[in-house]
Amino acid sequence: MTGATLHLARSEELMPGPELVELMRKRRISTTVMPPAALAVMPHPSLPDLKLVMSAGDVCPEPVWRRWSDGRRFLNGYGPTETTVLATIADCTTGVYPPNIGRPIYNCQIYLLDRHLQLVPVGVVGELYIAGVGLARGI
Repeated sequence: MTGATLHLARSEELMPGPELVELMRKRRISTTVMPPAALAVMPHPSLPDLKLVMSAGDVCPEPVWRRWSDGRRFLNGYGPTETTVLATIADCTTGVYPPNIGRPIYNCQIYLLDRHLQLVPVGVVGELYIAGVGLARGI
């Protein structure tokens, strides 16, 4: 619907490093999703076609966020493993750090609760609870 193309590659080409950079350059990749750990070790040459970077799966350190958000749109995805990588997303191209975790993705609910499992008011510290179809089932 948007004219984008999904690029498939061998697993060796997808390891963070020079081969992945070359693949991105050669295939003119415009959008990528990587965990912050991968972004941290990726060489950062000029990738003029790369317009959107999404970090997902862990907290994104400031140096990584600053390096990869410069001149492009940067989305910060947040969520523990039990939520299939992310439960919330925020557009973090404003230059404000730390990037917030954003709003829940489609079919996901976020609750901030106190130790009695009651909702906390805005601005009050609480524990993050996640619900929805993307949540893994307990065993």
